[in-house]
Amino acid sequence: MSASEKKRDGGARSHSREGARVAAFFDVDGTLLSCQSGTLYIGFLRRQGLMDLSDQLRIYWAYLTYRLGVLNMRRLADVTSRWLEGREEREVIEHCRQWYASEVTNYFREFVVEKVREHREAGHDVALLTGGTGGAKLAHGFQQVLPAGSLDVIVNVGDDLELFGLHVSPDLDSVLYTLSGLVDRDRGWGVAGDTDRALTMLERYGEETWFWIGDADMATLVRRTAQLRRGASLTRVTADMAAALGVPSQILPATDQRLRTRILTDDGDLEFQRYFVERGQRDEVRGISFEGAASAPPTGTS
Repeated sequence: MSASEKKRDGGARSHSREGARVAAFFDVDGTLLSCQSGTLYIGFLRRQGLMDLSDQLRIYWAYLTYRLGVLNMRRLADVTSRWLEGREEREVIEHCRQWYASEVTNYFREFVVEKVREHREAGHDVALLTGGTGGAKLAHGFQQVLPAGSLDVIVNVGDDLELFGLHVSPDLDSVLYTLSGLVDRDRGWGVAGDTDRALTMLERYGEETWFWIGDADMATLVRRTAQLRRGASLTRVTADMAAALGVPSQILPATDQRLRTRILTDDGDLEFQRYFVERGQRDEVRGISFEGAASAPPTGTS
């Protein structure tokens, strides 16, 4: 397999087991939204003529009985997923995109703006704790509705690793590229239009290339590593790169100290990225540890 084929999202294909696919996530318990997003989606499908009345009423009844404590989550998922049977994945994804574009975006924007306004009037700062791809998209949404410079995004660095002698921070980079508008929106990570000539050459030299790094992405890693070796903190390096790319929000690593997620499997202790990307999450997880957590203070406190 060539380097260009060893995409970082290759491991994501094995998220599902026995061919099952997850089409969408709904905030069933109202954790993020003040309404039931699942019922909103069902209403949208009904209005678009994509769902008949009997299916709509059956799913509404399932949601109601779940909220009343009669139905458990597994049973709710079984009932609501019946509508997906026999439908093409591409079709379902397109329906979700249409619903999001026509209804969810405006609702979420109004909801966030109102909640943020309440907190800012109370003198509270706005900070978002996030990981990579999905969290980066959420951060982008917050950045759209907040005054420039008023959002702090605190990003996971427990999945960082060293490759080719370079310091790789996948989640930091996903947030950096997303908030700067450079991200490859189809994949949700990396730089749009990036190429892999450097990675291909490294493969010819005999290097492992299971973790896909584009040429533009490589420049980010070179810059970060060089600055760290000169004594700069990860916080300082990240702030400088964000400023160079025109990011109005403050992006902060969770800590400046080394922190690594380790996955214990039957084949031994694995770095998170080797478990997640290289081995495609195929190993049975026997335990999880966080190397360096006991001595890694939050950024800005060390």
